[in-house]
Amino acid sequence: MSTFNNPKSNFGDLAKKMGIGGNEEKPQLRTAPPLTSTVKKNTATVISSDVVIIGNIKSREDFELNGEVVGDIESQGTIRINGKVKGDVKALNVLFQHASYTGNIVSESKIMIDCDTSITGDISAKTVTIDGYLKGNTVADEEVTIKAQAVVQGNITARQISIAQGAQIVGSIETKATPEPSEIEVDHSTFIDETTSSILASMENEEEPESFTEVIA
Repeated sequence: MSTFNNPKSNFGDLAKKMGIGGNEEKPQLRTAPPLTSTVKKNTATVISSDVVIIGNIKSREDFELNGEVVGDIESQGTIRINGKVKGDVKALNVLFQHASYTGNIVSESKIMIDCDTSITGDISAKTVTIDGYLKGNTVADEEVTIKAQAVVQGNITARQISIAQGAQIVGSIETKATPEPSEIEVDHSTFIDETTSSILASMENEEEPESFTEVIA
């Protein structure tokens, strides 16, 4: 008489040998913490070289122009102009590279013009560096640096002016001297009380006695 093995029993024994089933504890899954990026995002607004904008532009962040703009540009940050602009520009810093520009430029800090840039217009800033072509007047509160490849047609006014050998300038150069101490207006009320101030005022307004010559007979 033949004996057949119980298939359920055989499967259970095989499962135990393979570690399947039973009362073994299931492994706990751990959730990985979210990934955080340490790379600072570039917040500059960029206009590509194939874009043409007709109209004014205002930006609170840094601004980079590689295309063409016909209109005024204003930014609270740094403007990098690598394209073509017809209009006025006002920003914290204005940097020109391979640019063609027509209009006036006002910067709260610095203006830099590279050797491949051509500008027609007046510029004003704390510091100015010119290494390209400029047709217009330059006014700087502190310093103007004229590099060797610069060609400037216009007047230059600054507290300090440095000109490299090879630079070409057609126009006047004027340095603004620091005011002498005697030329500085002093507000005496900041350190003199009202009584002393009134005494000084009365002394200034007091008429001088008339001079006379005594004649002896």
